[in-house]
Amino acid sequence: MAHPPYTVNLFSILFAPLPWGCYNARYREHNLQETHKKTKNNDQYSQKRSTAATIRTLAGAPLNLSFRDAQSPGAKPLFNHLPSGNSGFALPWADSATPGNLTSRRAMGDMTALYARYSDTVTYNRLSPAAAAPGTFFHMMERARCDVVGARTYPGCGSNIREHLEQNSNPDMLPAEAAQSLGLQAHTWYFLARELLCDEPPPMAYGLLTPLLRTQIEAAAPGALDDLRALADDQAAFAQRGNEILRALGYDTTPHNEPPPQKKPRPAPGPQNSSDGDASSDFTAAAPSRRKEEDTPPSATPYHAYNRSYDKVSAAETIAFNANHIAATRHSMDVALQERKDIVNRLANRLQRRLTAHEQNLVRGRRDLDEGVLDSTRLSRIIASPTAALAFKTENQAENRDTIVTILVDNSGSMRGRSIFAAALSAELLAQTVERCGVKSEIIGYTTREWKGGRPYQQWDAAGRPSNPGRLNELHHIIYKNAETPTRRARHNLALMANGDNILHENIDGESLEWAYKRLLSRPAKRRIMVVISDGEPHDDATASANPGRAILGAHLKQVIGRIEQDRAVELLAIGIGHDVGKYYTKSITIRNSDDLAVALLHQVDKLFTPVNPRLARLQKPGPAL
Repeated sequence: MAHPPYTVNLFSILFAPLPWGCYNARYREHNLQETHKKTKNNDQYSQKRSTAATIRTLAGAPLNLSFRDAQSPGAKPLFNHLPSGNSGFALPWADSATPGNLTSRRAMGDMTALYARYSDTVTYNRLSPAAAAPGTFFHMMERARCDVVGARTYPGCGSNIREHLEQNSNPDMLPAEAAQSLGLQAHTWYFLARELLCDEPPPMAYGLLTPLLRTQIEAAAPGALDDLRALADDQAAFAQRGNEILRALGYDTTPHNEPPPQKKPRPAPGPQNSSDGDASSDFTAAAPSRRKEEDTPPSATPYHAYNRSYDKVSAAETIAFNANHIAATRHSMDVALQERKDIVNRLANRLQRRLTAHEQNLVRGRRDLDEGVLDSTRLSRIIASPTAALAFKTENQAENRDTIVTILVDNSGSMRGRSIFAAALSAELLAQTVERCGVKSEIIGYTTREWKGGRPYQQWDAAGRPSNPGRLNELHHIIYKNAETPTRRARHNLALMANGDNILHENIDGESLEWAYKRLLSRPAKRRIMVVISDGEPHDDATASANPGRAILGAHLKQVIGRIEQDRAVELLAIGIGHDVGKYYTKSITIRNSDDLAVALLHQVDKLFTPVNPRLARLQKPGPAL
């Protein structure tokens, strides 16, 4: 049977041979396209990498940086996205290397670095308004302050920022989300602050909006703008003046760490304690800043927890995290480790020499024994007289090999940023150092599961707020590295600590120190050392507000430390970051810059392992201050 004509034609079209030259030309074209794409990607990667390195150097901190596509519909963004919490800095990036794009790259990088260098996160979070509009205006004033203060030291940064603002400050070119009234007002606040701080006129596009805003402020708060330039170097004073201006304009400047008023406690029968009646007014929501507890005497009621059923101990591997953020933080830690390589190696080698020399110390007069370890120094006697008996000796126990070091790190919200990064980095350095010497170590952290007390506080509130409830938050203890795990296998866990996403809340030091102490006692070691790294006093808003005296956590911490130091089963050392912890710990040091933590930590551990003359040791008092 003959096939239909269309079938024959289709068959011939599908299986007709093509000339070899056609295949060859297509193959060459495909290779050229792939080569061009790879070259372009490599160039972009190199440019982004060098830009990130420059920003980190200028900022003086290992920032978490990322780049996002700036070639989306609409105009170029006027400002980069600064981090929300600990998410990192996101910089817009356009692949085409036009003069305008290069100017924006430099300016965005300079803005990021200057903000990270001159704006303290704790101060910002403590004073920043929680409401959207005043919070946005407050933020833009802080950005203007950082740009102006930084331009005094780095004039080139100021030139880059001015050129970028002139090129991209047309309101008609703003992205859609910024073209709303709030976005225009926020940019107007920024340009007004720049004009007041450095006499720089705003761009032409904002030439009418800025004088209008200034007139409104002067009418609502006369004289508030006069000395704003004098406050530029003091972030807290500048922020407080900004809040005064916002309040004068009718905005709510309640910061993030002050919640809405709580309901009054239900009256209980019998005489009322006057301090209980306003307990709710003293309650403040926790934030990444720590308010010092008042030095009022604590309640005579023994320390206790309202409900321990919600307390949790977690392995770091079980905590959910953002893989991209952890990878970026891990890279920053590796860069910081490389920068400190020389000094750390010197300290580590010195510590290793001390430990090795101490282990090789033999017991005098314990030679020529009938059993033990063969004495190699007596082998020549056997060669000279083959009938002589073998000589044996005994050695001291390797005391430092039978040692364990626990590093307990404060994971509270006030550690967020450079402090927690330095603490995680220093813990890793110390663990690597003692691991080289055959000493086991573990790295653990302590925080709470919630702000503002969590479920125990809610139960206490529902029960009518009885007096002296004790601890009202949920403890969260985290094991980043146990004693059996090599440090190299805990690298991502330590990056999780350094990043701090969804971990850093409040700190209840007394119970956390007890937990670490019991873990250490359970280890069959002859010598136990615990190093505590913290940046301040114990603090939990819910517990402090609901208990009379407010110093319940500090008093309990002193009791726990007293018991540990009296037992002498554990050698306790504390390092305070920017805060003197000597009022609690007998052996303690304080460092003012978190970047010095690694060196200080290794120095102090080196002192612990330094051999001491026994005669001098008997003359020393127990627990001398470092």
